[in-house]
Amino acid sequence: MTMTVPLAPARFALAPAGRSRSRIDGAWWPRSRDLAAELPSLSVAMGDVGVITRATVNPTHWQGIPRQVRVSGRALKVGWFADEQDEHEIMLLSYHAARWELLVVPPETDPAVAELLMDAASSPDDLRGAGELIRAMVPPARSARADATGRATGRARPGHRRSA
Repeated sequence: MTMTVPLAPARFALAPAGRSRSRIDGAWWPRSRDLAAELPSLSVAMGDVGVITRATVNPTHWQGIPRQVRVSGRALKVGWFADEQDEHEIMLLSYHAARWELLVVPPETDPAVAELLMDAASSPDDLRGAGELIRAMVPPARSARADATGRATGRARPGHRRSA
């Protein structure tokens, strides 16, 4: 017997169709850094504007990048670009050559900050890119160690990146 687990609704916002002058088309706030688990709900939610056939991300903040994800009985192809794509962005493509570039709000973001990010990213008049929005609204990550006063000490361990 195959059991189907219902998808959690995607948390996302899109700029009004045809009215956006911005560099990004909206925002998506996944619940985890597991792209294979998160992408199906975003794809289903985007169904009102187009059937998503491909997604690309920068791998910096994801636990792993699957080659494809099954969504509603079909394969959604997934690719990645380390240098060519903003690390805080996902690009979605549909059958009809429509394309959306969305800010990826880090899953651990405070809900009030996430709401501000989603509002800014879906505003047709906000001209900032994904990385610019994150740097403007999300406090820098702290070192894994802190002294007694709470000030960060040391550096990130080799192989670990401090988020911006």
